[in-house]
Amino acid sequence: MIISPPFLPTRPDNADDASYVAAAMPPATVNCPASSVPEGSFPVSLNLGWHGGVHLHAPAQASAALPVCAIADGEIVYARRPTRPVAEPTHALNYNPYGDTPSWTDDGMLIVRHRTEIGAGANAEDIEFYSVFAHLSELRGNALTVAGGGATTAQRRIFRKDEIGLAGRIYNAADHIHMEIVCDDANLNKLVGRRTGTLPLTADGRGDAVYGEVYFHVPAGAALYGGEEPESNIIAPATAAIETTATDLIIGIRYASGDGAADQRGSAWLTTYQPDGTIVGVPMLDRNADYDLYDRALAVNEVYAKAHETVRPAPSAVYEIFRFGRLLNGSPETLAPSNCPHWRRVQGIQQAGWINLAAAGIRKFSDADFPDWKGWRLIDDDTDDDSRAESALLRSLIEDASSADGQLTREELIARMNIQVVRDALAKCVCKFPSEWNRDSIDARWGWLQSDPEYGLDDECWNNLRSHISALTVPVAELPGPLVAAHWHFHPQQFIFHFRKCQWLSAREFKQMVPCHAMRRVGPSSMLWEQVQPNLTGATSIAVTQRVGLNRTARKYGINSPMRLASFYGNVIQESQWLSRLSEGGGSEYWYAPWYGRGFLQLTHSSNYLDYWSFRGRRVPAALDVALRAALKVQADLQVALRSNVTLADANFPQLTSQILGWREEVRGVSMAGSTDSAYAPSDTAGFYWAKLQMAMYADVDHELERRVIIAGGATRVYYRSPSFWKASAAVNLPRRIDDLYASSLNGFDARCVAYACSLAVLSEMKFPNGAGGGSFAFPEGYEFRRA
Repeated sequence: MIISPPFLPTRPDNADDASYVAAAMPPATVNCPASSVPEGSFPVSLNLGWHGGVHLHAPAQASAALPVCAIADGEIVYARRPTRPVAEPTHALNYNPYGDTPSWTDDGMLIVRHRTEIGAGANAEDIEFYSVFAHLSELRGNALTVAGGGATTAQRRIFRKDEIGLAGRIYNAADHIHMEIVCDDANLNKLVGRRTGTLPLTADGRGDAVYGEVYFHVPAGAALYGGEEPESNIIAPATAAIETTATDLIIGIRYASGDGAADQRGSAWLTTYQPDGTIVGVPMLDRNADYDLYDRALAVNEVYAKAHETVRPAPSAVYEIFRFGRLLNGSPETLAPSNCPHWRRVQGIQQAGWINLAAAGIRKFSDADFPDWKGWRLIDDDTDDDSRAESALLRSLIEDASSADGQLTREELIARMNIQVVRDALAKCVCKFPSEWNRDSIDARWGWLQSDPEYGLDDECWNNLRSHISALTVPVAELPGPLVAAHWHFHPQQFIFHFRKCQWLSAREFKQMVPCHAMRRVGPSSMLWEQVQPNLTGATSIAVTQRVGLNRTARKYGINSPMRLASFYGNVIQESQWLSRLSEGGGSEYWYAPWYGRGFLQLTHSSNYLDYWSFRGRRVPAALDVALRAALKVQADLQVALRSNVTLADANFPQLTSQILGWREEVRGVSMAGSTDSAYAPSDTAGFYWAKLQMAMYADVDHELERRVIIAGGATRVYYRSPSFWKASAAVNLPRRIDDLYASSLNGFDARCVAYACSLAVLSEMKFPNGAGGGSFAFPEGYEFRRA
């Protein structure tokens, strides 16, 4: 799922994603009367009525309010043009709940259905949710076309970052919108992993979707040890524990993944939580933990080797354990020995110490599980059809626990909602109740106001309110089915921030990164501009057979920020000749054949194959390893004109078994009997390169785009490059010249830049500089995207 806020301001330097999303979605500038509560709060009003979304104030940039944009790819299922404002006091849209002065509310509206994925498997795929935008003063693009009637299927499609309109007025407050994100029961189960209740702790959390912070539920009685980190093959040190936990604890590990302050983008934080979510002490910083993970995994294997252990854990499996605490669904890795410890220094109740997070009884989870200790609550105990929030679960969150009686007066509600920590707790609630947009259910939803002792609306007041609600709502026949019955409501800002941690690419998102055109250098000064026409939909195409593998690789190796992903895919897409092949063109003729490039980042030379297999824990006879490396060195040391692949031929190495040759072929996606590696090795070898060559370290540096104008194919073209992308590319292709910025000897770098720009546009909110010396574009200039 790739998702972004509905407003897209320029992101400040060093801003972390939470800060950016918050700044892009500021609450209403108007407070409810006699309170400090922003008007339009979630999930209840100050009358304790359900409110399915939030009111947002459009941020300003260049002295103008930013337009409203689609938050994700989708299909427009309902669009309504706004009514032109009038001064008539009795007009239904001039209704004022706070006084007698006419107070205009815009009725422009858009509902978008989104289909996406957050992982692999039936419960993480084919996910459907809806975004709802109300109080638009203007519609734009396909939204306007659909509102006009007669739109084609193509015209109903909308893509992330497309402008859909302008924020309007809510009770005369300008530049505001109401926004909702909703889904039905089946899709809640896919998004959250359950339909009701709290997160079960009797087994590991979901493995089909894993993202964000990972958590270890540590039962009481766990031992913490002092001193230096225990050796990686020691299950329990001989020294006495410095603390034995008296209560259950949760240990969280959050990798920065390139986010936030520049000097911490490769770091991790270890946080100790009590079961109620209270943080114990201060999160512990493990500086450069992400960048060091590959070397640390190798070191664990080396410890076992030095101890002459007969079974040594594969570094690849250890790497995954260090990242997630477990081997995830779909991983062909095996951890042996199975009790290989996972030592981390964490904060205990009394002091910090080392704990084995692989100990028996410890369960593993991630943000994909919507854990209770992070504040998530499913609220589904209000089962009637009116608009009153009569949930006991919700009331318990609002009430002061020291004086709770299960009842909330309006005065108590206002006092509690004035407290930011209460509003923060409510923002993590996912609530089930009927839609406020169904015009046919107005009486059922709001009729109680006529007989309520506190409100007791007379006929005139009721008719005025009813007319106002009717003007803003939608006939039931025009509402999508899931929005008619009671459905689940998320706080939009929390939903967007949460799922931006996911970065799992659906098939539609994935193919958009492949350019429609690309440049190709011919000679020292001539450039072609060629159409790119790979097979992206056929059942046997690389895009179909390898997409899940690429997603799993990105997840495993922490390639999970827009800048990291763009740096990765900018190379992957070009190296695979626009996802058309998984081996080096003409490879069998090169001097290093048959060890020519295979996989998405072209694993090349026998030494790199051997290193990869060692990383995977695959045993190659020592004599064969030595012989292959020696033969390669002999040829590599010769002048280029004298090199030959004769001495590297397979026939010269009788210890090359059919299994080893099969391993080599799997890297280019060839299926071998009894193995699933053909859908794993092509991408995992790319992840191996990513980790070994520290590509993340370069991708995490700020991407300062430079707009380049060239003549290609007889016309003026534009592409974008950055030092960060250059160094990430050179790390795997031209490491000796990594500091020789834009050296011409890096094969196809110009073409890589085209894929890089497409990936940036699809994955991020990066602005592309224009040619006027100022300003920017949301998409690369002159590029066409795959939006079928």
